[in-house]
Amino acid sequence: LKKDVVFIVNHDCPYDTYLDLLSKEIVIKKDPNLYKLATKNKGIRWLQKKNRLISPYFLKDGLVFDPQAKGLLHFSDKEEERGKKLLHLLAIESHEKIITVHNKDTYFYAEIGQKKTWDTYRDSEFSALSKSIHYLNNQGFRCVKVGHYPEFNQEQIPALSVNTLPSSERQFFDFYIQHKAIFSICGSSGIGCIPWQLNKSMLIHNYIPLGLNIAIDCGIFIPKLLRDKKTKKLLSLSYLQSLKSWVSNTDYYFSHLAVYSGDMFHIQEHYDLYNLETVDNTEEEILEAVKEMILWASGQLLLSEEQSKRQEKFKNLFPVNHNMHLTKGIV
Repeated sequence: LKKDVVFIVNHDCPYDTYLDLLSKEIVIKKDPNLYKLATKNKGIRWLQKKNRLISPYFLKDGLVFDPQAKGLLHFSDKEEERGKKLLHLLAIESHEKIITVHNKDTYFYAEIGQKKTWDTYRDSEFSALSKSIHYLNNQGFRCVKVGHYPEFNQEQIPALSVNTLPSSERQFFDFYIQHKAIFSICGSSGIGCIPWQLNKSMLIHNYIPLGLNIAIDCGIFIPKLLRDKKTKKLLSLSYLQSLKSWVSNTDYYFSHLAVYSGDMFHIQEHYDLYNLETVDNTEEEILEAVKEMILWASGQLLLSEEQSKRQEKFKNLFPVNHNMHLTKGIV
């Protein structure tokens, strides 16, 4: 636990290939006893006291990592050459200022024949990024859409599609292009962890649930709002925190039974239970955040004293071990 990065993996972890590749760069030890200790509530508190664990989220397959350890990945010379060839195929010049863009939807899982309905509350529309992409293009940036998605009208939304790349290269390119990007614009999806792993700045739009994504330290995030499905009345944070639901070890992120509040619901059934309906960010909200993100990425975003106090006040509404309380990002 004196190392910069701590992985805790049980014997049943399905990510052996990934871990084998990662172990070429850092030391990884498998310790099922430490895993059992860490996944107990007292174990979590002990790790937090040791300043080794900020985020109390455990993948149920047994992988735990330190959310403060950023920039874990880099590209070998061979991988750099591979990436440059793909840039050439897409007619992307080395001097261009790249911004990667993304939204969370169900397209990828539909393509592989998997019904993934448990997190539909995180979905958003790519069209909501249209004004931002037009603005970025006018500012001299080039937007590239990452992830898996259907073709879209590039005249209406002038982002570069990478669907012309061979399918065998798509996954690699999702990593490589974000490595080359000035910053990334991501929806509430796992792909948002790529810029974090590369120590890149990012804007997360339609961010939900609050505090779940560890990448929020890397820039700016715009939460989704929640409203009552029947009355359409927007719901306050205090009300959401008063709602409770059991999270069992059959749920995606957690390996123990616990009660979580409405701001941290991560299964669609929880939202349905309390008649909660999400409200997506508007095009204008995302555009204003993009303008701030350009300043953030260049180190020029300075908050006024009043803005800093408002940030602190909001973050203090969360428990001390909550990612929203601990984040250095801007909401």
